[in-house]
Amino acid sequence: MAQKKLARLEKVVLREVWGDNADDFIDWLKQAGNISFLGNALGADLKLADVPSNAKTDIHCQDAASQRPVLVEVQFDDTSDEKLGQLVTAAAGLDEVTLVLIADRVSDQHLSALRWLNRITPAGVNVYGLEVDFWQIGDSALAPTLTMLVRPGDEAHKQVESSRQKPAPMPVPATASSAPTAKAAPQFLEYWLAFNGNLLHRKSTVIGQKPTSSNWMSFPMGGPNFSLIATVSPRDHFIAVGLVLSGAEAKNNFQLLQHSKVSIESEIGAPLEWQELPEKTESRILLRKYGVDPETRQSWEEQHEWLADKLERFQKAFVLRVEALNSDDDSAAFGAKANSRDDDGANLSSASAS
Repeated sequence: MAQKKLARLEKVVLREVWGDNADDFIDWLKQAGNISFLGNALGADLKLADVPSNAKTDIHCQDAASQRPVLVEVQFDDTSDEKLGQLVTAAAGLDEVTLVLIADRVSDQHLSALRWLNRITPAGVNVYGLEVDFWQIGDSALAPTLTMLVRPGDEAHKQVESSRQKPAPMPVPATASSAPTAKAAPQFLEYWLAFNGNLLHRKSTVIGQKPTSSNWMSFPMGGPNFSLIATVSPRDHFIAVGLVLSGAEAKNNFQLLQHSKVSIESEIGAPLEWQELPEKTESRILLRKYGVDPETRQSWEEQHEWLADKLERFQKAFVLRVEALNSDDDSAAFGAKANSRDDDGANLSSASAS
């Protein structure tokens, strides 16, 4: 068998790509076929819209489902007071609006300001902060990734350290033996760098996120209270994907989704772990693959193919259901629809997949 040609996934310095300003990236992002890149990060279906005279921002678009205006400011290098001020000024007089600040690096000062805005603004005003990176494999075309740092309803807006310095806790329950060690941390970073390369290569609908030294990676999923996760455990020898539900409605949303258990597991192609976790504020729906070692580089490609495939299946199975839970429709209607479609009599065994 012919040996496959391998190359490293490398981060590209923004100024080497776009020069001294973000105009070219803004123009690229504003193209009809590319605005979905931002929409995927926000968990929304975005479309470009005319710019009102009082909303002069880099990008003005609209959430196709809610018709809510989405105002975006983009800045390379560190964020500035000017850009944040432009967003706030543009939102003046709007009862419902989504504000998005994208930068090479969102400073800790501006992270605090964005979280403060989410705390004090009315329920109809949502504020997001994202960092943009560009990646390249060999001489391939550049691929941007967006990393969510601030979002409405995120517990991270409370006085905590920057997410760059203190990652959120591991989403999948971990025993003491499976907790990451300092020695293993650099390999996790390489593991997720390589996984991002896999997502780019397969042109996945799942958008890669900024790699970290944690043994998990999360992906936006239709709003602040839902996220997809991929996680690995070298000592317990498993890899996993899942949906994490958080917020005040986590338990209710979990129970509504569980009404569709049979249909969801059929669409994903495997039985799942349905973890309501009554003692915790979040719930989880997981799929694990046992008998694999994330520290064995020779099997990374196979592991990454499994993770990417299952994340795509989770995304496809849950995206419309999450959208329905996020809508203004009565949740009872969601449950009635699920019950009319599913057979509660099915009994599937443990949630692992080959």
